[in-house]
Amino acid sequence: MVTGGQQRAAADHLRQAFGVSERRAAKALGRSRSTVRYHPTARDDEAALVAAIRRLVRRHPRWGHRRIHARLVAIGWRVNRKRVRRLMTALGCRPRRRLKSLARKGFPGTSGNACVARPATARNDVWTCDFIHDRTASGGSLKWLSVVDEYTRELLVLRPAAAVTAADVRRVLARLVGWRGRPRAVRCDNGGEFVGAAVAEWLTGRGVELMAVAPSSPWQNGYVESFHGKLRDEFLDRSVFADVADAAAQAEWFRREYNTVRPHSGLGYQTPQAFAATCGMAGTSDTGGRTPPTPTPA
Repeated sequence: MVTGGQQRAAADHLRQAFGVSERRAAKALGRSRSTVRYHPTARDDEAALVAAIRRLVRRHPRWGHRRIHARLVAIGWRVNRKRVRRLMTALGCRPRRRLKSLARKGFPGTSGNACVARPATARNDVWTCDFIHDRTASGGSLKWLSVVDEYTRELLVLRPAAAVTAADVRRVLARLVGWRGRPRAVRCDNGGEFVGAAVAEWLTGRGVELMAVAPSSPWQNGYVESFHGKLRDEFLDRSVFADVADAAAQAEWFRREYNTVRPHSGLGYQTPQAFAATCGMAGTSDTGGRTPPTPTPA
């Protein structure tokens, strides 16, 4: 947005640099002569109003011009809202609004990749992954990466860290592929740790399809969302973690408990490990004569 003062300054520059008339400078800028000719005069109360605005902005730095105007009126000022907006803009006092990054153009996710649209059909057919957040006892950040086999409901990975990057996700998946074999596909949301080049290109290069669900649609990744509800209720809310190392040790205990001891309602109250023993791997004809489990709503 170009202010009136900036337009007048541009017109003055054209007149001085090229020796043209005011009329021609205004025409070149696409502005009326009255705009470039106008010279604002400060009102008698301008300095006091500016001081009042500055005081309010220092006390409430995230308030916009509407709230500042309402407060000025409340304390006795008779001032137009547009004048407050103009002064705050000139003073550089208007709060900056954070805009969502558009780095991932077009968002690769689609509802066609939802768990109900493209369900897993065998063990190791589709892995689903996502993050869940928690805190240590001292308030430090814990970001948990979980990877679940959609068909057998086995918890393959539960890894806590203070921060997780796309390179970390790639290393975790690489180790998992090394001992379990590669899946047909990996289902995830549109987080940069999953759809970024570090993971997406690595998966594609190994013949694994990346199935990103539609933006802001966690129910389309229903298996991992359902698991996270259980994880929060049965583990995270009932545990205290001294640090990342302590969280990792407790996570390994929970992973074994979840896979080998805890009956899963979606598997007819078998444990994931017991159910997996009756299933064929993806790409084989042996599926134990069973139909794929239906997704459990998150």
